Amino acid sequence: MFAPFVSALAGEHADKTAAPAHTFAIKGGDFLLDNKPIILRSGEMHYPRTPHQYWRDRLKKAKAMGLNTVCTYVFWNIHEARKGEWNFTGDADVAAFCRMAQEEGLRVIVRPGPYVCTEWDFGGYPGWLLADRTTKVRSNDPKFLAPAREYILKVGEQLRDLQITRGGPIIMVQVENEYGSFGDNLEFKKHHETWLREAGFDVPFFTSDGSWEKQLTGGTLPDVTATINFGGNAKGNFENLEKFRPGSPRMVGEFWIGWFDAWGKKHITTSAADKGKDFAWMINNDISVNFYMFAGGTNFGFTAGANGNQTNDYTVDTTSYDYSAILDEVGNPTDKYWHFREILAKKFPAEKFPETPAPMQLQTLPEIHAWQTAPLAQLATAPVTGDAPKTMEELGESYGFILYSTEVKGPVRGMLDLGKTRDYAIISLDGKRLGALDRRLNQKALNVDIPAGKHRLEILVENLARINFGQGMIDECKGLVVTPKLAGKELRDWKMYPVSGDNRQLAKLKFSPEKTSFGVPQQTFLRATFDVADAGKDTYLDMRAWGKGVVWVNGKNLGRFWNIGPQQALYLPACWLKKGENEIVVFSLDAVEKPVTAGIAGQIWETRIDPSLLNRKPGQNLKLAAVDIVKTGKFAPGEAWQTISFDKSAKGRYLCIEAVNALDGKQFAAIAELVFVDAAGNDIPREKCGIVYADSEELAKENGSAKLVLDNQPTTWWHTQWSGKNNPGFPHQIVIDLGASREVAGFRYQPRQGEANGRIGDYRVYLREAPFAGL
Repeated sequence: MFAPFVSALAGEHADKTAAPAHTFAIKGGDFLLDNKPIILRSGEMHYPRTPHQYWRDRLKKAKAMGLNTVCTYVFWNIHEARKGEWNFTGDADVAAFCRMAQEEGLRVIVRPGPYVCTEWDFGGYPGWLLADRTTKVRSNDPKFLAPAREYILKVGEQLRDLQITRGGPIIMVQVENEYGSFGDNLEFKKHHETWLREAGFDVPFFTSDGSWEKQLTGGTLPDVTATINFGGNAKGNFENLEKFRPGSPRMVGEFWIGWFDAWGKKHITTSAADKGKDFAWMINNDISVNFYMFAGGTNFGFTAGANGNQTNDYTVDTTSYDYSAILDEVGNPTDKYWHFREILAKKFPAEKFPETPAPMQLQTLPEIHAWQTAPLAQLATAPVTGDAPKTMEELGESYGFILYSTEVKGPVRGMLDLGKTRDYAIISLDGKRLGALDRRLNQKALNVDIPAGKHRLEILVENLARINFGQGMIDECKGLVVTPKLAGKELRDWKMYPVSGDNRQLAKLKFSPEKTSFGVPQQTFLRATFDVADAGKDTYLDMRAWGKGVVWVNGKNLGRFWNIGPQQALYLPACWLKKGENEIVVFSLDAVEKPVTAGIAGQIWETRIDPSLLNRKPGQNLKLAAVDIVKTGKFAPGEAWQTISFDKSAKGRYLCIEAVNALDGKQFAAIAELVFVDAAGNDIPREKCGIVYADSEELAKENGSAKLVLDNQPTTWWHTQWSGKNNPGFPHQIVIDLGASREVAGFRYQPRQGEANGRIGDYRVYLREAPFAGL
């Protein structure tokens, strides 16, 4: 067992000139600590997702499981939420997190970004970057590069003296993040490497990408160690790395042992046994591993991210970042913890792991049902005015809501078209709700019937989350991003009121002296107090009686709730409670018949399926013609990617893959990923593709949406319905719109991972210019 770090930097006022207690290097295929080979056993934990009061508990549990390292991103939008205003205190004190890890005998891997992905709003970029709508993030645009460089230099000020070369715990630093899933611009990557050196980082650098050749080619740098990310098929993925870079160190930069949840989808769980097989193979073959996630935590406030692309497929991540991780959201060990600990104990029998700290305690709290109220209109003062609406970022805000108001004159009957909904818009006329438009459902317009006379039209737009992955994040301004049209005519003369939800703004609310327990109208703030006898135990607030909104307790933003699920409760850490009287504020977007919440001793996972999420609409009956067949064949068994080449290229826009049967003889079909290739051998950009039809999808018991074949995430997959009594059988079809007419030479197919169920055997591929009959 390697001795814990003992460093002069462990204290807050350490001598920064102290000689290093240890060395770390990469030589050939080995990681070397003090010139001896070491297997890095790391766990991902993100300091903003866990209150700083609980960091030590999680770090002790990491050490007790047998880990010797922790890994964290650094979050630009936490540290510079407003341009030029830097914060490295409290839950944002990344240096304190690193020092604490060192005190617990753990080394640290730092991933400073500035792009971090991680299901975090805008991948960690601050929203103010988009105040100038011409700025192109994650590009060589000088308007992006200058502030990104400044950010990296600020991170250096915080962390460079905590490197192992100066007696600290930091052993490696990542260059950018998964760039191979975004592009292949060498100059862009070199900028980031240069900035890190300017910032004073001199420990080994590394990159982290998927193991496909394109991702490794696009994401890596010639003289920088490459690690790979995956959730299964470890042996196959490392074979890919060996082909790409023979003899290099072997490390999984992200071993996905769970997955993240999205609003309206099923809660995702993974099994310890399944993940344990890959982990045991890696650790027994002396491969370094970084578990993603060791401790998932919570996307407090408005920090959760989203997935999406240019066809407007858009899913929003939940407040909980439980991730089916090794520690649950509260920080308690799951079955994965004990299973992985056993594997490590067998591999390293000479080590004596510390005792695992006692579990976090949960409590229940009585119902809160008597509320003072304040309408949203109280915050609609001193508006910003303009002929056309401004975006949230142009108004100087990054998160929350924007209330837009204008006067319309009736009678008018027709379509109110917002053009782009970014992201959830509630439309009201003279205070009466007309309807809502949800970007997740690609809703952009609403039929309205406005009577004669002058009326106040209001549109409350919620920023649900900026896209954090792929090309879709390039254009992510929030609010009304084009001028709305009413019956084809642009609406002008707008008043705009930002609702950021910060404590300064909430303090302006004047709540009613009387309390109510029934019939609260939409867009209302509610306030109550509640007593806590034991402020040493966590709890969850049960929000099942509500629709959609946000909760603050004692000024801390717990995050969003939404009754579509899967998350039905909000985590409330004990360190944010006080013994005695506590305050809760709820902003409810929807009218609530009986507003009530209570503290409960655990999360509630319950999804309320929206049929509109299905990619087969009522009345659709796909009709395929033999003349459109461009390929028939049989997929091979196993989890590995398979390349399918057409006998000759064919031109078309709409492509259908029809599964004829399954390799296991059952009636289900599943596909993890599809990538289409043009006649020149180039990948057709998946962000330009969209799903227009799937004959069957499982949404009741798992998230088996057909859209998952294009999400660039191999741990999710389309799966046909299996939970009902009359599940449809073969053939199964999925239809993809390639975004334009293209010359197609073939495609790459990845079967579902982990289990063989649903892996397709025989298939047929159809391609045509016009939509298929019946769609």
